Amino acid sequence: MAPAQQLSDISAAVGQAREVVQISRRFGTGTGVILSRDVGVQRLLAADLVPAALTTFIAEQLGSVIASDTTHSADLGRTLDAYLATRGSKARTAVVLGFDVSPAMPG
Repeated sequence: MAPAQQLSDISAAVGQAREVVQISRRFGTGTGVILSRDVGVQRLLAADLVPAALTTFIAEQLGSVIASDTTHSADLGRTLDAYLATRGSKARTAVVLGFDVSPAMPG
């Protein structure tokens, strides 16, 4: 959620702040400064998974990636999906994305 821009936004911001504090305490992350995005996965797990909650989660966590893909006709979302699907293996991600990862042949 973006910072409150108008007085009418404060109620929703306070509600989200309370939710973040409750979740951070429940999952043991109750020290230091915590942003909503820092407990994004935990918020998703604690939600009822209604479509609106999922849409909000995606926008908060991946909004900049989606925007960049749209603006630059990029494929960062697909790359991220492959990277996560291969459990963070750069080599396997490259293969999934269709890159040749064979060692360069000399000469």
